[in-house]
Amino acid sequence: MSSRLFLASCVWLATAGCTAHDSISSAIAKQFAESKSASVNLSTAVPGTWEKVCVLGPYSNDDTAKKTLGFEWSAETKTSIQTNEGITVLLFVQDNRVVSFVEHPRNHGDFSNLTTQCFPKQKAQFFYDPQPTKGWPGLFPKNVA
Repeated sequence: MSSRLFLASCVWLATAGCTAHDSISSAIAKQFAESKSASVNLSTAVPGTWEKVCVLGPYSNDDTAKKTLGFEWSAETKTSIQTNEGITVLLFVQDNRVVSFVEHPRNHGDFSNLTTQCFPKQKAQFFYDPQPTKGWPGLFPKNVA
């Protein structure tokens, strides 16, 4: 194998795992870190056209997704949420379809207290509460901890 072909193969393999989903999660994590772990505004962290964001917490399945979204979406085949307690899935919805989604690590902004809830884009601002009245420390919409 020529050295150019080998080098090109290495570059391709190194970037093959990077997706738009990774960049969304990175943008959320960056905003959370820059706020000193105090808040996340999804309307600015996640570009594109979407009207609401819905949250699926650990151990969610296709039935949970359908009840949350109001339409069918295969969480079990598209994500690892059914078996991975270290993530929450954020579903960005426009016109009753998921236009983007991300498996977001809970240690970079924990949305899991909000499982099965949806929030309009204009209200997708979340603040960290270290001692919520219900649930565990994590992100909550303003005035709802």
